[in-house]
Amino acid sequence: MRKHKRTIGQALVEFAIAITLIFLLLSAAVDLGLMFFTMQGLRNAAQEGAFFGSFPVVIVDSNGVPTGVSIRENEIRKRVRFESGDRGIGIYDLRDLPDDRIKISVLKDTNFDGHVSASDPSCTQEDMLTARHCYIRVEVSYDYNAFFPFAPVLRDTVTLRASSILKIRSDMLLFRNS
Repeated sequence: MRKHKRTIGQALVEFAIAITLIFLLLSAAVDLGLMFFTMQGLRNAAQEGAFFGSFPVVIVDSNGVPTGVSIRENEIRKRVRFESGDRGIGIYDLRDLPDDRIKISVLKDTNFDGHVSASDPSCTQEDMLTARHCYIRVEVSYDYNAFFPFAPVLRDTVTLRASSILKIRSDMLLFRNS
């Protein structure tokens, strides 16, 4: 009888150690999955903003002469925030994302090879008017709060970033009177 009680106690201790490890691994897997889902949403939002921004508005005077180009940054930010709809998605919500978390830049391809990076110079108004080798870059960053913050693999908050770069389309310029 005494040996039987000892075996039950040993199994209980082993189970407590194993379930702790299993729970920590499961919580880390859930958080990584939710982070991946959030990252996909950020990529979609950055792509939506860049796609909308790739169609700039050309401002013309009363004689129909182009005087400048407008990128419509406020509208791009609105497209990024509401990419997932008016209600957002339960895990992440971009609707309240501050303006400094949505970075918009218009870059010039100085090598003319179709590759631009954040360090490339900005396009001038003249370059944008003809859309010569100009690209729009939209970067979105979001602070993901861990669902299980006690998981040792993750910190409480992880900053996620996604960006999208698209060529400004010269064949689809929209015109508006100044």
